[in-house]
Amino acid sequence: MKSKITKYYADLKGRDSYGKFLIRIQTDFSQFILETSNGDAYIDIDKSELKEIRDFITELLGDTDQADA
Repeated sequence: MKSKITKYYADLKGRDSYGKFLIRIQTDFSQFILETSNGDAYIDIDKSELKEIRDFITELLGDTDQADA
């Protein structure tokens, strides 16, 4: 998976057995978007990928904590 954090959103892009997906979180946490190549609202992941998503969200939360200080 690949991640990118900008001023307004954070993206996590990956691929599962159904195709590509995108998890996008607005940096003000007002919106959580999941886009898949087949239009479903779920993705297939394993434990290591779930940990990567967790770490990505933790990083994003840490960035906003520093901005709030």
